[in-house]
Amino acid sequence: PTREAAHEEIVAMGNEVYLGGSPFEAVAKRRSQSAYASDGGVHDWVTQGSLKNKEIEEAVFSIPVGRLSRIIENEDGFYIVEVLQRDAAH
Repeated sequence: PTREAAHEEIVAMGNEVYLGGSPFEAVAKRRSQSAYASDGGVHDWVTQGSLKNKEIEEAVFSIPVGRLSRIIENEDGFYIVEVLQRDAAH
């Protein structure tokens, strides 16, 4: 209902994964409000330059595989990214 409530929720979700050891996909399915929630937040492969949100793209291509990003905020809401796999560009 409010931006503050949304921020509190994303913090709780991140803590559930990072501190509590819950699988990212399970937390996303249960608590996320994104269009990909039913898929556990999983997106298909992306290439550099293909994402609209540059902060999310930066996280996708800079954080180590299996690690969580910091909380990313934009005009649409709050996000946490976990990279599951990365292939070298070819």
